[in-house]
Amino acid sequence: QTIGEVGKIHAALVEVEARYHILKLTSMRPPIDRTFDQVRRQIQSILWKEKREKAQTDFIEKLKTESDLQVDYDMLKEVKIPGPGVPAAPPGKGASVPVIPTKSQ
Repeated sequence: QTIGEVGKIHAALVEVEARYHILKLTSMRPPIDRTFDQVRRQIQSILWKEKREKAQTDFIEKLKTESDLQVDYDMLKEVKIPGPGVPAAPPGKGASVPVIPTKSQ
């Protein structure tokens, strides 16, 4: 069932994953007809990106479950992120973050 005209609302609620939606047609544009060969690279890029993201997420979850990781949230509150004008660590000096003294220190 189509809505028909721009600005019109679909006659019935649409259920998606146990939620109901009201659909309104806000604009229309002409279809783009492309061959598979014309969109092959775009599709490949999307699929590779999704695969990479899933592999990264799976790797992080594996590290979390297999490591003896403990987060000390009180210590994290003490970390100060350098602001503009604060030089970063020189190359090759590791990934340390300088701590900016606060008034209480």
